[in-house]
Amino acid sequence: MILKSVEIRGFKSFADFTELTFNKGITAVVGPNGSGKSNISDAIRWCLGEQSVKTLRGGKMEDVIFSGTQFRKAVSLAQVSITIDNSKKELPIEYSTVTVSRKLYRSGESEYLINNKVCKLKDIHELFFDTGIGKEGYSLIGQGKIEAILNGKIDDRRALIEEAIGITKYKFKKEEAQNKINHANENLIRINDILNTYYEYLEPLYIEQNKAKQFLEFSSELKEIEVSLILNKLYQLYFEMINLKQELVKHQNEFSDINVNKHNLEKNRNDLEKHLDDLTSEEREKKENYYKIKDEIQSYINKVNSENNNINILLNSNKIYKKQMDENISKISNINSKENIINKTKLELENEFNQLVDYLDGFEKIFTSKNNEIETLNSQLGKIKCQELEIFERNTTIKNKIEFINSKYQSLQDERRLVFNEKQMFEKKVLDMENEIQEQEFQRELKYQDLLNNQKSIDDLSLNIDDHQKKLEFYKLELDKLNKSVIVQKTNLNMLVQFESNYDGFNRTSKILMNEINSGKLSKFKDKCFIIGSIFNTKQEYELAIETAIGGHISDIIVDDDNIAREIINYLKQNNIGRVTFHPLNLIKEFNIKNFGDFKSQNGFIDFAINLVNVEEKFIKVAKNILGKTIICDNIDNGVNIAKFANFSNKIVTLDSQIINSGGSITGGSNYSKNVNIIGRKRKIEEQNLNINRELLKIKQVEENFLNFQKKHDELKENLKKLNSYVQDLKINLLKLDNELNFKNENKLREVKEIDKKNNLLAQLDELILKNKSDIDELNNEFVVNEEMNKKLKLDIDDINSKIDTFRRQIKDEEDKITFDKIRKGKLEENISNICQEIERITLEKKEILLINQNIQKEFDNIEFRIKYHNLNINELKDKINLLTEQNKESEEGFDKYIIEQNELKNKIKELSTYIEDANQNVYKVEGNINSLQIKLVKFETEFNTLNEKLLNEYNIEFNESESEKYSLKESKINLYNQKMKSLKNNISDLGNVNLKAIEEYEELNKKVEFITKQKEDLDKSKQELEQFIGELTVKMKEIFSTNFKIINENFDKTFKELFRGGSASLLLGEGDELESSIDIVVQPPGKRLQNLNLLSGGEKGLSAISLLFAILRMKPVPFCVLDEIEAALDDNNVLRFAEFLKEFSSNIQFIVITHRKTTMESSDIIYGVTMQEKGISKIVSINLANYGT
Repeated sequence: MILKSVEIRGFKSFADFTELTFNKGITAVVGPNGSGKSNISDAIRWCLGEQSVKTLRGGKMEDVIFSGTQFRKAVSLAQVSITIDNSKKELPIEYSTVTVSRKLYRSGESEYLINNKVCKLKDIHELFFDTGIGKEGYSLIGQGKIEAILNGKIDDRRALIEEAIGITKYKFKKEEAQNKINHANENLIRINDILNTYYEYLEPLYIEQNKAKQFLEFSSELKEIEVSLILNKLYQLYFEMINLKQELVKHQNEFSDINVNKHNLEKNRNDLEKHLDDLTSEEREKKENYYKIKDEIQSYINKVNSENNNINILLNSNKIYKKQMDENISKISNINSKENIINKTKLELENEFNQLVDYLDGFEKIFTSKNNEIETLNSQLGKIKCQELEIFERNTTIKNKIEFINSKYQSLQDERRLVFNEKQMFEKKVLDMENEIQEQEFQRELKYQDLLNNQKSIDDLSLNIDDHQKKLEFYKLELDKLNKSVIVQKTNLNMLVQFESNYDGFNRTSKILMNEINSGKLSKFKDKCFIIGSIFNTKQEYELAIETAIGGHISDIIVDDDNIAREIINYLKQNNIGRVTFHPLNLIKEFNIKNFGDFKSQNGFIDFAINLVNVEEKFIKVAKNILGKTIICDNIDNGVNIAKFANFSNKIVTLDSQIINSGGSITGGSNYSKNVNIIGRKRKIEEQNLNINRELLKIKQVEENFLNFQKKHDELKENLKKLNSYVQDLKINLLKLDNELNFKNENKLREVKEIDKKNNLLAQLDELILKNKSDIDELNNEFVVNEEMNKKLKLDIDDINSKIDTFRRQIKDEEDKITFDKIRKGKLEENISNICQEIERITLEKKEILLINQNIQKEFDNIEFRIKYHNLNINELKDKINLLTEQNKESEEGFDKYIIEQNELKNKIKELSTYIEDANQNVYKVEGNINSLQIKLVKFETEFNTLNEKLLNEYNIEFNESESEKYSLKESKINLYNQKMKSLKNNISDLGNVNLKAIEEYEELNKKVEFITKQKEDLDKSKQELEQFIGELTVKMKEIFSTNFKIINENFDKTFKELFRGGSASLLLGEGDELESSIDIVVQPPGKRLQNLNLLSGGEKGLSAISLLFAILRMKPVPFCVLDEIEAALDDNNVLRFAEFLKEFSSNIQFIVITHRKTTMESSDIIYGVTMQEKGISKIVSINLANYGT
């Protein structure tokens, strides 16, 4: 048996269909990190039934479905299939090739298949029992899981070794048998409970049965007497009623006459009131209109005043604008005159300036030589002045420093005063806080004493409640028993209702379609589509046969017409939901049921299926097409005879669902367990509802007893609740006080710390003040030294200045001659420049004035237009005011007429109301007489009807008015009957409560006890057989375990020595039963002592686990083994030994190795490369190394 291939579609990174084929030997799967190599191992594990999402490296099971990339859409299905060669029949299945598949849809639905046939996960587990293959077997060692063999849970390690030893299937059978025993024990407990309950009822029912029989005898005799007395009473009542009716008619006629008169008076009054209301309404409307017009007139007057104000504002604006324009025109005239004078003056000054420039150029050369000598002296003077300036700057800096330090000194003094004041403030706050804390601590002590007192009251009340609670729970136990029974029945009912509403049992496509129609997604087909399985009703005994007869049609859909069918088919195609068969009512032809012979004469014949069902008239054609040719019979033997009689032209279905098809083929066998079939589901729901209602009535009776006691218990609890609430408030108040005290103590500590900080700050400030005084003295000394140096430099400056003055006087004598001319030149130059600027300013001013005048003219025109507009508005408003004023004058004149007419109408209404009140008094009087008579009549009629109904309902006798005189009894006979009836009632009363159903219930309960006792005996027998079977299995498992455990231990030691080149290893059983005890691993690498596994290096742990794996494979080779990077932690030498072992074992075992190691690749026969040419999509490339030799 080898793994032939793995097919992957839509699983993790394998978005496209991918097939990997495997031969004997070693197949390596290689590729870069993240390419999807380990997804191949995950796919095989998932296909074999892995349910742990964590093991599959996901968050939820839907994560294994390809979720799409930037360029690929997500898929809706993940599917993995593994194909195994079973030609040697090592798997317990008849096929030579076995394909196991698993599918998972994004909707959450999943399927397991064996050779394309749907199966359960349990079937897959049983298929691979004791082969080492499976999600828990040793044929799949996942990434990073090799060390888990050593370090993992003891149970996981034991499961691995048990799988290798070969006791897993026996253990599974043992667990199944134990579960059956547990189930049987539960059933026995329930049966014993039921029997005990039945026995409790059986003896009381027997007594009740005897009482019921006596009660029936007494009741029969009592009935005859009661009938005679009732008939006599009816006779008396009948004549009393006739007399009352005659008197009632007389009073009713009188009442009618009074009412007619009263009605006429009320009609006249209503007419007058209506006329008054109309007048009042008319007057109100006219007044409303009058005041509305007055408001409107005032509104128009306000608008006129507003318009006049606007006109006055505009006229004032016009005057201002006109005055401004006249001023601007005068300014422009003045500017033009001024401009002419300035231009003339400019020309004269320019001529004089040119003559003076030529004259001054001759004198410049004479001054140049003398100025050079002065420059030399000035250079010397400049150097001295630089020194003087440097000293001045130093002194200035010193002065600034002194001023700065003085300022800082003053700031420090101010800050010290401020800190000192703050310190005093903090000290006062601390004192206040201490007083508050003392007061709150006193309040807390008072509340704490109150809490202790109330807590004691709570404890006493709690003890009282506990006593009541114990008594109350006694009632609860009885109620729980009944409620559990109802819950079980309701659960079954809810399950049935859910099945019915969700269309469970029908095929997937029909189920999805009907659910989408009912949910509103396809609401337009509501009441136009019907599933065939829901249209039939039949007796319970025929349900299984009818459902079998319908067969695959049970999930077909009936539609009103073919257009609906076509539309739904398109919807199914577009959404890829599936296929379904439709029966359009407008196309279905009625099937004519032919006479196939006299089947009634045939043994076992029941009827044609169509005659055993009830369907609505509109579905009859569909029903005949499906069931018209099908015959229902009692068993398969009679069915075969009927089929032969019909010449195999009819389909025959037996009551236990065996089928003889038309043509002669037979379909039959056992049915899978199914409590309720589809057709019988509605019937079962109704039955379950009835059972629940009966149980609820019993619960109600027990609850009434329970609630009476519960009320007392609740009162105690309410008192406790109030007390607890008060205590809780006290605790909260205490907690608040504690929090406030803590808060105030913390604040106090903070304030004390602040005082310490202020003291420290005062010390620092005092130190800084002393330092500033010292700095000021040093700077004053330096300033005095600099002043002395400055005096000496001033003497040198005076000497040089004297020499410079001599030269300057000589130059001055010459300069005086030309100074006047230079001054004149400068003045001329300045005057010319000023004239040019004035010309530019005048020109700009003239332009601005002209522009202003243009804007003023536009605004002036606009104002004139607006004044005209406002005048027009005023004229319109005045016309409206005049018109509305005239209207209101007319309205005022008519108001007095309304008041006079209204007063006249009110007087007439008052007069009529007096007459009506008198009529009402007469009505009440007559009505009182009528009511009195009617009450008497109703009383007699009620009594008459009650007795008559009792006579009819209880005794089935009707009172005949025409023969009423024969029912009359004499007084003596009535007394005799009453005495006898009293005696009978006493006899019945002595019997107490009588259950008339006790006779029937006793017989029924006795039969149930006999039936359940038989069931109990059967369960005891099956339980004994199962316990014997478990004992035999345990003995066999111990034998196999002991033998194979020894072999694995020897193989482990041998393999360990071969891989480690020495050392030792063993498996040790813990104390107790060898089938339950722990299995410990002890290893000793060469050159080391025996040590804890956790002290081994990563490579040693990995190699030790590999040793155990190969030891298991030596004893019991698996057909194939998938190893996912188990040698990753090994060094090159150990990888080489690992590869040699793979080669050695590959003659008997097929290895699929996922690896990164070069040595492992070299030992393989075939290499599969996993790449991601497209990001997120894994692709496979294969190389067969056998084709290239060594």
